[in-house]
Amino acid sequence: MRIQGGSFLSYSYPFHDSVNLHVENRISESDARRQTATAKAILERLEHRPGLILADEVGMGKTFIALAVATSVVLGDSQKRSVIVMVPPSLKEKWPKDFKLFKEKCIKHDNVKIRLTADIAGDAIQFLKLLDDPPAARKSIIFLTHGAMSPSKAVKGWICEACYCAACPASKT
Repeated sequence: MRIQGGSFLSYSYPFHDSVNLHVENRISESDARRQTATAKAILERLEHRPGLILADEVGMGKTFIALAVATSVVLGDSQKRSVIVMVPPSLKEKWPKDFKLFKEKCIKHDNVKIRLTADIAGDAIQFLKLLDDPPAARKSIIFLTHGAMSPSKAVKGWICEACYCAACPASKT
């Protein structure tokens, strides 16, 4: 979010104490410490950046690190806004399943688990509908597939019904 002068608003979200990335027989204590340190570093960087890209080798825990960061932001945001996580279309079914596992295994308190909800948006219309939900029903985390907001996905069967553009073959004459 830009403010006058081109700088970004600063947000501070600490790593939430209800998150424990150590999962017996799945994530070792040493991997959990590394993943927690990475999540904390990301949260610190987000204080001065509007976003970032998390990249690493396969099997290094990127998904749970991202979910720990998203969860910490959700739980630390007094305005109860949704966190948007961009995911590749090929993994859109995987992320909600991983979120469910993360919530079950890595969130210590039941009252916190209840507050964490998620859904996936594969196109602009689904995304805008999720954002338009009443605050009490709004998902805390929205998985948005890459390309979901592209004009071709947003236009099909929606905008073209209401507009005319000479260059667009889908426009009504």
